[in-house]
Amino acid sequence: MDKTKLDTCLRWIQNDKIREWTENFLKNKTPDYFWKIPASSTGKYHPRYAVEEGGLVKHTKAVFQIALSQLQNGVWAFSSDEKDKILSAILLHDTRKSGVPKQDHTVEDHPELVADTIRKDCKEGSIRDDIASLIETHMGQWGEKKPGNEMQFFVHLCDYIASRKYMEINFERSKV
Repeated sequence: MDKTKLDTCLRWIQNDKIREWTENFLKNKTPDYFWKIPASSTGKYHPRYAVEEGGLVKHTKAVFQIALSQLQNGVWAFSSDEKDKILSAILLHDTRKSGVPKQDHTVEDHPELVADTIRKDCKEGSIRDDIASLIETHMGQWGEKKPGNEMQFFVHLCDYIASRKYMEINFERSKV
């Protein structure tokens, strides 16, 4: 399995500490199945490209591409570090999608599983805690924890748009 599939995304994170921590999490704390499984176990909730083998990584890249486009349009007034936290959260948001140990379906508490894994090694109010809060709210109204601030809502919105069946991403022309 190729754990470098998201390296082009990592390059967009400007803060060295956030980028290096995110890369370490992807390469050392992400279950192997993440790199192989479809984004949807039923095929009902994601576009065609995301329901094939490797579809979860493609979905992650699509969410990332949507976020980049929005962050570069000048509408959102996030600081550089806030943008980096958002991009990190997007790369990690579904890394426990099938649970630990792996189930044959999407587990409902996958956002909390990722957030709990992150919080094992960080202090409350830290950058990593902020990233965990963005991840645990990424499912919006369908998740246990709902977005409560602009950054959380932004991550949810990008994930929601990428999951629409009518959205097709041209990965050959994508920045990521």
